[in-house]
Amino acid sequence: MSDAALAELRSLSWQAGRVDALVIGHDHVAGIEHLGEELAGRGYELTWWQAVPEQRFCDPDVAVAFPAAAGWDLVVTLGAPWPRDQIAGWAGREVEFLADVRAAGSAVVGICFGAQLLAESLGAPAVALPAPRIGWRSVTPRAPGVAAGPWFQWHADQLTAPVGAEVLAESVDGVEVFRVRRCVGVQFHPEMTPRLLERWLSLPGGPPRGLDLSRHCTPTRRGTLPRLRGPRANCSTSSIRQRTDDMETFLSSGHGEAASDGVRRGW
Repeated sequence: MSDAALAELRSLSWQAGRVDALVIGHDHVAGIEHLGEELAGRGYELTWWQAVPEQRFCDPDVAVAFPAAAGWDLVVTLGAPWPRDQIAGWAGREVEFLADVRAAGSAVVGICFGAQLLAESLGAPAVALPAPRIGWRSVTPRAPGVAAGPWFQWHADQLTAPVGAEVLAESVDGVEVFRVRRCVGVQFHPEMTPRLLERWLSLPGGPPRGLDLSRHCTPTRRGTLPRLRGPRANCSTSSIRQRTDDMETFLSSGHGEAASDGVRRGW
């Protein structure tokens, strides 16, 4: 969608009294899933914007022109599967874009890679982990309303908290959720569903290096989604529903409202 079309859409939305959210999906298998349902239920009209077209997935450092930063009630930036050095050009421009979004007064929710870029726009770069984190993992809440999970994680870099941020959850690896004014960064994936994970695993080359199927997943029938090991740690509908319940608790707390008012490296 062109900048002119986006500007016209925002103008019409303002006249109609809607609240608009821009969703940045970096790749063609990205999805907002449960989080999108929650935002729609809160009255948000979602506009999807994709950074890298499917045909450039293996050569992802494309020329990217981000939408205008002003005029959105909320910007949600999702994960991405590439190492940072493969997308150095537009990733740096997205950091600048998120800084402009914040300066315009919009709320921001960053998930995984998106949370790392949000933190970087606030002066806190991500750090490399000794090994990728893939699977269901619990976090340690540091504030009411943030559930321990377990939550689905898939990342090889870890966000760090900006100076002055309120840390809402941590893990052995570091900060999992932070808030700065109307911005929230979440290292794990509250949006996860079986269908979304199936899309991730469908990419060329199959499951990525770093995904230990014997440790994290129990293969089921050929061509079906693997079941992750551990109590309550699987990709069944009931397990994903529990993750969604945890996310609803978070969004309904004061922390979520701060944003909702207004190897592959991971996602």
